[in-house]
Amino acid sequence: MLKIDAIIQHARFEGIILAMESKSVSTIWHDKQTYVRGRIIEEFLTSNQLHTLNNDSDYTTFNSTRGSSNIDLTIVKTQLLKTVNEWEVWNQDICSDHNLI
Repeated sequence: MLKIDAIIQHARFEGIILAMESKSVSTIWHDKQTYVRGRIIEEFLTSNQLHTLNNDSDYTTFNSTRGSSNIDLTIVKTQLLKTVNEWEVWNQDICSDHNLI
């Protein structure tokens, strides 16, 4: 998270949109449960006034033979909450185990 901290500091007076593969699950981004890594990211987001744009969806952002979850996050600073809208997961065939968001 040091790189994200550096980005936040560099753009502290600007809006930020981050797209990340968090490799974590949390009910905040619509997984069925929250694990330790998810809780750590939740706390990081809260302490930096960052918000996830992930909406509840019939589709998950990641699907594999081992399961599916919403590990791909779209994160914004408070200034952009009203600017970015119509966030969704596309369920189209692509050459990846991650769906387009």
